[in-house]
Amino acid sequence: MTWLLVAIVALALATEAAVGFGATLIALSLGSLVTSIDAMLPVLVPVNLALSTAIVARAPRAVSVRLLARRVLPAMVVGFPVGFLAFERLPRPALQLAFAAFVFVLAALELWRMRARTAGGHPPSAPVSAALLVVGGVAHGAFATGGPPVVYVCARTLPDKAAFRATLSALWLVSNAALVVAYALAGHVTLSTLRASAALLPGLAVGLVAGDLLYGRIPERTFRVSVFVMLLVVAAVLAARA
Repeated sequence: MTWLLVAIVALALATEAAVGFGATLIALSLGSLVTSIDAMLPVLVPVNLALSTAIVARAPRAVSVRLLARRVLPAMVVGFPVGFLAFERLPRPALQLAFAAFVFVLAALELWRMRARTAGGHPPSAPVSAALLVVGGVAHGAFATGGPPVVYVCARTLPDKAAFRATLSALWLVSNAALVVAYALAGHVTLSTLRASAALLPGLAVGLVAGDLLYGRIPERTFRVSVFVMLLVVAAVLAARA
């Protein structure tokens, strides 16, 4: 089972290293087929934190600090506690069903957005951006993934591919660091979970190398479509098992 999770984590982290997001969404979706969401999250988030740190450390100047400090983080902070409380208080079957619905809706919306070719163009208005980012904060507090609401805003605001990836990685670094602290205070991160996180480090190494190889070498649209179609299928399986 451990090696299966390592393989899942490697696939997930390779995706995020290549396009800037998706690691937690993929890892939880596939990992939930073999273990519970609440057991996997405290193990997965520290590993994802290490990936974000590695990406940011190699391209710190590409990070749009102004966008993060002025727009993204303040809005996500509003939603983050709501999502964390939902993670703490929802019954586990309800949590899995909510996660399945969350994955399905976001994957479908992302596929629709790509089909409609609405990526790029003008940034959304300030109220729309704020609302999307608050929703992203709720999602990150509950499932450690801000998902397409945050990606949508950043993609519209940061057309440069390198800035997009580095800025998202910096965002995941900050938000996942806060989540690790919250998990530790709630007793979810322990020496046992940290040992389990360490067991996934081979997946981190493989994912980082593979993601770097994929970055810029395959059509990003093709890669994203494949990822989100896979997530639609996984979400349906999770909902059926909830």
